[in-house]
Amino acid sequence: MEKQSRNKTPERTPSPLDLLPPEPLLEQYEKAIGSLVMRLSLSHFILEAHLCFLIGIDLECGRVLTEDLPLKSLINRVGRAASAKLRQPEDIRTLKAILKGLDAVNDKRNRLVHALWYFTDRDQPFFIPKKGKPVDQEAPSVEEVKKLVDAVETLLNDLLNFVEKQKSRNSASGLNS
Repeated sequence: MEKQSRNKTPERTPSPLDLLPPEPLLEQYEKAIGSLVMRLSLSHFILEAHLCFLIGIDLECGRVLTEDLPLKSLINRVGRAASAKLRQPEDIRTLKAILKGLDAVNDKRNRLVHALWYFTDRDQPFFIPKKGKPVDQEAPSVEEVKKLVDAVETLLNDLLNFVEKQKSRNSASGLNS
């Protein structure tokens, strides 16, 4: 007796779009991570301007050297310039604490942005970091990402206050840097 052929519909091949979550959750993550990226971009520009101020060169000329630097490299250069140019040890410590905070948040941002994210029917996605062990990990919640955004905002305010203090101190003493 012949085997009956089964008209079985082949299983659908999963699409990369299947990894995307329901719209509201995806939008929340996109908004939070986008906010984090934008604030770190602003911190990059402010650090470029402060580095130019520290070493006494015009911002337009200085950006030729700094605009393509990764934030981590720029943070290191600002720290080195501050150690060489700032006269008050307390100012160096204050700036280095701000730089350390920005560097830590930037590392977390890189880990989030460069990971492979995937979503299940749960409220919290998983992700596989680009570097490190190739195992899935529970991704941070939207609220945890928003806390990173808040941390950058606080650090930016601290940095802007520090820069203004340096500029007003130098204006009062008649110094360029």
